[in-house]
Amino acid sequence: MKNMESIDIYRLKKDFSESIDDCEKDSENHEKEIVELIQLLGSRESKTRLNAAREIAKLKEVALRHLIANLKYGDEYEREGTILALAEIGKESIEILINLLEDEDEKVRAGAVLAMGLVGGEEAIKYIINSLKDESNLVRFVASKSLSSLEIESFEQLIQALESEDWRVRYGVSRALEEAGERAIKPLLSTMLKGSDAQRVLAKSILHEIAKKSPECFLDMIKDSELRIPALEILLGLDTEYLFEYLTNLLHHEDHKIREAAIVLVSMIKDKIESKRLSKVLMSALDDESWFVRLVAAETLAKKPGKVGKKEINQLKKLLEDKEIIRKSIMELFEDLS
Repeated sequence: MKNMESIDIYRLKKDFSESIDDCEKDSENHEKEIVELIQLLGSRESKTRLNAAREIAKLKEVALRHLIANLKYGDEYEREGTILALAEIGKESIEILINLLEDEDEKVRAGAVLAMGLVGGEEAIKYIINSLKDESNLVRFVASKSLSSLEIESFEQLIQALESEDWRVRYGVSRALEEAGERAIKPLLSTMLKGSDAQRVLAKSILHEIAKKSPECFLDMIKDSELRIPALEILLGLDTEYLFEYLTNLLHHEDHKIREAAIVLVSMIKDKIESKRLSKVLMSALDDESWFVRLVAAETLAKKPGKVGKKEINQLKKLLEDKEIIRKSIMELFEDLS
């Protein structure tokens, strides 16, 4: 019996010793593998850097200390690859990235912010917003860029930050939302309706900048019954000549709701448009398939600045054979004109 116990203890010790050796070998192999992969993070080929980052991410904790060193001391390509690797590791790297935000090297802090933006999540966003207060222009720039790339579900935190007492946060978040462009329009329009005074002012300013670059992004919002009014308000803030040309093109849009919104906007700026140009656009709209477009076009044509000419009156008379709501309106318009 004692001999059997001795054999079992001997085997246990042997197995334990072998397992330790295996662990050490695995550790050595991992170290060697990581070193090789870390070197690949410095490749000039972006695909190579990305593949290396994905492989490193599988090793997680074992790789983190190497990545931190690379972020601190690596060149431009190595840092880019390191950021990708930290992002691939995901939320498990957040705590380390938070600590790196206190690093004295601005490039390390900027890298940590960029990696956080790629990881995403409420905690990461909170720290990225806070990085807008960083003394480094580079860190603030990267933070703003990272925020602009977030998923639309995360914009609520950015909207809230528009009330920050720190001007750097308000400026950085405003830039991020402007950069986000079309993706930020709906939450910003909602803010114009429901936000605080400070939020509404900044939301309107940001939307004006987006509209200058991409007015077409507001088309779907015009069709939204809740957001139509603030969307129209933003478009009306554009340069009148530019807006009129844009609306003229929209009157040929295949979606009747877009044409209907466009003709309403034309009617709202009629006093600012040269009479002949306005008449030409309105008379063309009198033949629109949508009765609403025809109705608004007729009313705008009759009430535009200047005298209504014979050609315009003849065009309006044709609508006396239209549906009842338009006939009644035309008859009232003729009474006013007489």
